[in-house]
Amino acid sequence: MKRDKEETARRRQWVKRFMHSFADSRHWRNNTADIFSCSHSTIYSDIYILQVQEKYGNIRLYPTLAQRIYTKTRDKLTCQYCGIINPKNWALDHIICCLRGGVTEPYNMAFSCTSCNNKKGDFIWLPKNIQQLALENKEWAEKIEYLSRRESTKYIFPRIIK
Repeated sequence: MKRDKEETARRRQWVKRFMHSFADSRHWRNNTADIFSCSHSTIYSDIYILQVQEKYGNIRLYPTLAQRIYTKTRDKLTCQYCGIINPKNWALDHIICCLRGGVTEPYNMAFSCTSCNNKKGDFIWLPKNIQQLALENKEWAEKIEYLSRRESTKYIFPRIIK
């Protein structure tokens, strides 16, 4: 475990050092993956994490166990976008993704099936329990309102229409 963390830290230092010069180069990413004996998607993930940290500081991208349990019970194991109850494959979704300034807090998390989570990507879809979430954090509700006015309607959806 300790060795894995050291290897990850070493790999991220390497990626951070050359990221701005070569991040768009497929050849560089492939060579880096070969050097560190990892997949190409790992290098993509490292680049993404480093870009987020560069833009927003050291933020937490993944919810803690307590946040996962709270969100699952609050949303009653129901996808907050399409309404499927207890989906086989599920994910906790950032309503406002980290790249758009979202935080990993329960009021910005929604229980969703992986299908909806993958379709959503980095768009902002409003979950079915948006009123409850707005009551949990007023500033976040104001941010959603601001983004919905600023962004075009292709980014903000009241919910998925199937």
